[in-house]
This record gives sequence, C-alpha cells and structure tokens, in this order.
Amino acid sequence: MTAVFQGRVVQGGPVDGRALVSRMGFNALAAFSDAILDGTPGALCSDKQNAALYGKDLKDAVLCVSKCVGSTTAGPVWEYVAENGLAPQAILLAGSVDTLTAGGLVLTDIWINRPVTLIDRLGDNFLDNVAEGCRVMAGTNGRVTVEPAVAING
Repeated sequence: MTAVFQGRVVQGGPVDGRALVSRMGFNALAAFSDAILDGTPGALCSDKQNAALYGKDLKDAVLCVSKCVGSTTAGPVWEYVAENGLAPQAILLAGSVDTLTAGGLVLTDIWINRPVTLIDRLGDNFLDNVAEGCRVMAGTNGRVTVEPAVAING
C-alpha cells in the first residue's frame, strides 16, 4: 500500500529511488570511513554499529533514518562524499535534522554544486511504513511517497 508523508524541505530537488532504512541514528563519519580513509571504491557502509546499513551501498540510495548523529566532522564528510560521487541522493529523517548535518549538506550544494536532498520531520510513523527496497519519491514541497518494494523473480 502506498503511504504519503509531509516533511520539511531543508534542501534539494525531486528524488525517485530505492530506500535504505535504519531506525538508528546515521553517523556519516562511521558510515563512510572506509571510503574516505582506505579509498575503498563505492560507498559501502562501514558503520558496524548500524546493523541495518552495514555493508550496504549508500551511493545514490534514499536513506530513511530516524536522525543523524556524529560530531563536527559531519560537514567535511558530507563534502568529501558528495565531491567524490559517493553520497546518497537523499536523506529523509523521521525527526529533525541536527545543525552539523544540515550545515554540511548545505555547503555541498553551495561549494561544490552537488546537493543531497534533505527532508526532515517526517514523523515516527514514516519509519513504520518504509522498508529496504521500497520506491521512495520526494518532491520539492516535502511530500514523500513510499511504494512497497516489488519482488523481482530471476
């Protein structure tokens, strides 16, 4: 069943992609540390504390998480992953975005012209209605539509 949510647009344009979902806070440095420090190709999540995302490719995903957590490294991490083509296409938050994440993502748009769509305040019910692989569409007005994942028989 399709579900629709209304959030607050912090930045970004329309999104249409597949969801990666975690009820834990998303830590950008922990998630992208292998890609940054080891030059690991791709953007496989290296945050072992986040079992729902660990080992999954974050590049071009639509991250659906409760909130972002971390430290002052968030800004430079977001800039690096955006500049190097490793960033998700969107971050959709059930709660409110923290200032460090918001600042880092806004600067990726201003400094390197590679925006990552960021919508927050979608509500706790959002995470109850989105699962990995769901198609997620977000408009510039903060409206987020979640369609169930479709099984592909191979």
